[in-house]
Amino acid sequence: MKTVIDLIQEVKTLQASFTDVCRDLTEWEASQQQPVEVNVEDFMHKGSCFPIQGHALSQVQEPLVQEAYLTLLLAVAEKDAGLQLEEHPLLYPCRVAAALPSQPDLELYFKKSLLLDTHSIYQYVDSIRTHQLEDVFLVDSLLLTSLYDKGNKGKLEFIADLAALWSVSSEKLEELLLIVQASLQEENIFCHDFRELCASAFHKCMPYLKAYTFLSVGFPASFYCTTFGKTVELTPELEHTLSKQWASIKEKKEVLLKDVRFIRKETQEEAKIFAKLDTDGFNRLAGVFSFSDIEKLNIVNCQFRYFLRPLFTASWVKKIEITQSSFTDFHGRVFRIEESTDSLAISQSTFSKCLLDLKSCDYYNHGYYPNSCIGDVKGLRAFKSTKCRFDSCYLTMINNNQRTGDIYLFSQGYFYDGSRSNCYSYYNDSESCQFQDEGSQRNNSANIFP
Repeated sequence: MKTVIDLIQEVKTLQASFTDVCRDLTEWEASQQQPVEVNVEDFMHKGSCFPIQGHALSQVQEPLVQEAYLTLLLAVAEKDAGLQLEEHPLLYPCRVAAALPSQPDLELYFKKSLLLDTHSIYQYVDSIRTHQLEDVFLVDSLLLTSLYDKGNKGKLEFIADLAALWSVSSEKLEELLLIVQASLQEENIFCHDFRELCASAFHKCMPYLKAYTFLSVGFPASFYCTTFGKTVELTPELEHTLSKQWASIKEKKEVLLKDVRFIRKETQEEAKIFAKLDTDGFNRLAGVFSFSDIEKLNIVNCQFRYFLRPLFTASWVKKIEITQSSFTDFHGRVFRIEESTDSLAISQSTFSKCLLDLKSCDYYNHGYYPNSCIGDVKGLRAFKSTKCRFDSCYLTMINNNQRTGDIYLFSQGYFYDGSRSNCYSYYNDSESCQFQDEGSQRNNSANIFP
């Protein structure tokens, strides 16, 4: 039996030119004039037990679009399907229909699918394209074939013909097949960079990946990461696996981290290395994520705990917004803005036990020390915090567990300790950064900003 991976080359080689499609559809139309004895009502009953919840078609209100989608999907299901199958392919369109807010007349659509002509197919194809459902339809068709009629060459030819009518490239087909393959596997993590598929099309396909606990996906113009609100331990091994993608996320219009829950427990070896870091070492710590040349970075409803190094570093990011998120037990800053960033807005978020932990530095020794324990924001132009809470956030070092006078939660500079009575701060162009706070609270924490 062929796997979904095996389908990739078949679909690519079967994709015909537009002229061939017209001929193939005409031949298909003639072949469909055979009477077929199928009890659609039985399939609808079975499908109602396993509806495909959250399907993109459930967001479409127009009955004509639902008709186009389901009728054409029924046609794919019927193509060269024998009645001897234990689970007939018609069950799949019934599962899609079962998840819709209002139940369509699938028996009527089934009759129409038997009488489809070339003109009707073109109309349905155009309707599906107008509502940007062609990628989802192809995923449905390939998944239908894989689940209920694996290896059916006639189906694959028909699917390839439809893909050609939508001008879907073989590269995009391969990416859609990757989603089909992923939906059939028992995995927890889906990590991929798409070259052809856009973010909006992928989000319509997310119901097929509902079994996953962690998605990390890149698109030509954006990046998206979520754990669906479930806590995932970011082990060194997992972080290493993801580092190829996360170490350089650049040239995107939007980056979105939403409903992410990461807990990062360091190993004993990592803790030993961290304890020896001096000021320069902290300033060179790489972020778990590295963002550059991004129009907007959005962190929404996320939770991060037990990090020894920054969650992210940012350069040339126009706008950073952090909303309804929490950061707990960070010991090497939460983030670092290295180069030009227009604005940072943090709202309704909590920072707890975020320490700059200079365990190898003695306060009695002369030297330059960073004076921001949450964010080094030297490349920032505007900063606003709104209704945030800061609990036990400060700098620690030998012989000085909490020196709040020269330490800030966010800063663009550092302080120089010349002696116990000669300590003063330096700032890197701090006057260029406009700071505003509305209703934030501090408990046992340094001042927010100079």
